[in-house]
Order: sequence, then structure tokens, then C-alpha cells
Amino acid sequence: MPANNVIQLVKAGRTISQADYQNEIARQIKQWQRPRIQQLLDSEWPTEQFAGLDLFGEIRKDFQCWGQTNESNKERDIASISKSCRAGNSLYLDSSLSAGELYFSFDHSSAVTLGNLQLTSSIRPWMSANNTSNYEHSSNYRCHVDFLKGNEDSQQFVRATTYIRSFKKLVGLYDSLLMIERIDGLQQFVTHLSISAIEADQISLLNRKFIERSL
Repeated sequence: MPANNVIQLVKAGRTISQADYQNEIARQIKQWQRPRIQQLLDSEWPTEQFAGLDLFGEIRKDFQCWGQTNESNKERDIASISKSCRAGNSLYLDSSLSAGELYFSFDHSSAVTLGNLQLTSSIRPWMSANNTSNYEHSSNYRCHVDFLKGNEDSQQFVRATTYIRSFKKLVGLYDSLLMIERIDGLQQFVTHLSISAIEADQISLLNRKFIERSL
């Protein structure tokens, strides 16, 4: 729970029963998160170039971005460049649970000495949650895969994979992982969005905007 909200509760002299404790935490997180996410949905994300693509970077002042490349490796089989961005604010709930993380990344790989099949077999895209949790706090992930263009048997396709899990005790809050893979012959572009402790309607809207701005 944000510290300023805790202070306000103490000043108000409110008492919370044990049974309502988790519901009150969930309510406070939603109260903090909704305007925070809505601002991202409503704002224009400044365009930045990445690997020749019109993408985005520090979409709000609280985001910081960093990148890396293997350009200095003269013996590389695959040329790779990546960029990651993270919001500065998140919530510590206990030693095994945090929430509120916002993170996204771009990875571009192109074959230098490899063929199509070698490139595909050499790169295994993966993603993981950026907030601490375990089965005590969160459900298993539910997965959905959608081919936005082509299919896996072709040399050109765009695939979006979404994983969503719910908080067991914080009713109405979810974590979401989104990965978009764009395969085009000897090039592979992967984007990843990880958002934590968000309500379902805002997950759908933010994932949709991320997909639209990444393609």
C-alpha cells in the first residue's frame, strides 16, 4: 500500500477488521493504479527509433530505459540489439510479494552467418514476471496465443502470446505478460510487456495499445 495512503488511514482513525484487511489493500492498490495506467492509455507515446523501427522509449517521466548490443563481437553469428524500460514505482507487500511493476523490452536479432532455420533454433524467446510472487499469492498463468499474421510453418509471421494470473487474496487484480514475436526471414523482433496488479479491463486496453505501437 502506498505510504501516503497508510498515513491518511491512520489520521482518519479508521479500523479494519482482519476479514476486510486484504480487501482494503486491494482497494488501495486499485485507487493508486487506475489513474497511473489510465494516463498511459490516454497519452501519446513519443516515437523513438529502434533497429530501424518507429517504436518508443521513456513513455512517461518515471520510466528509465537502457540498452545493449553485441556489435563489438566480430565473430558473432547473430547480430543483436536490445532495449529495456521500467517504471520507477512499485509496491512492496511482503518478502514474497510485490506489485505494480511496469516493464517492457525490445529485442532485435538478425543472422550474420546463419540460415533461417539456424536462426530460429538458436533464439528461444522467453518472458517472466517482473514482480515477486508465488503460488501462495497468485494463481497459475492462463495462456492465449494468437497469430496476427501468417503461421509458425511460414518464414514470416507475427505471434502474440499473453499470460495472465490473478492475485488470490487481492480480488480483482491481475499480473499480465505479453510477448510479440515478429519473424521475417533472417530477422527476428521480440517485444515483451510485463504489468502487475492491474484490473482486467486496463490489461486488455494496455496490451492492445502496446501491440498497435509495436507493429
